[in-house]
Amino acid sequence: MPGPTSDSVLYSEIQDDQEMLPLIEHFVCRLIDKSDRMFELLKSRRFDEIAQLAHQLKGAGGSYGYPTLSDAARAVEFSAKQEPEVENIRNLIANLADLCHQATRGLRAGACEVDYFS
Repeated sequence: MPGPTSDSVLYSEIQDDQEMLPLIEHFVCRLIDKSDRMFELLKSRRFDEIAQLAHQLKGAGGSYGYPTLSDAARAVEFSAKQEPEVENIRNLIANLADLCHQATRGLRAGACEVDYFS
C-alpha cells in the first residue's frame, strides 16, 4: 500500500468537543485500514465495493469534522461508479489515503492504542 505523500496534519473541525473526541479517535484510527482495503479491492477491480466503502467514508468524514476527507471519498465513490479507469481510481484512493494518514497524525499520541468501546 502506498504510504503518506506529505507530512501535513489534518485535524477534525470538532476536535474540541470532548464528548465527540473518543468517537473521532475511534473513527480516525481505522482510516488507514479502510484506505488499504480500497487498494486491495482495486487489484481485483471490485469497483462496487470501493464505491460502497468510499460512500461510508464520505458520510462519516463529514460527521466527524473532516470535510476534506469527505470530499476525497466522494471523488473515489463517483469515479468507481462511472466507467472505472483503474489508474484514475488508484490516484484518487492515494489522495484519500494521504488524508487518512494526515488525520492519524492529527490525533494525540497513543490515541489508537486506547479501546474506548470494549
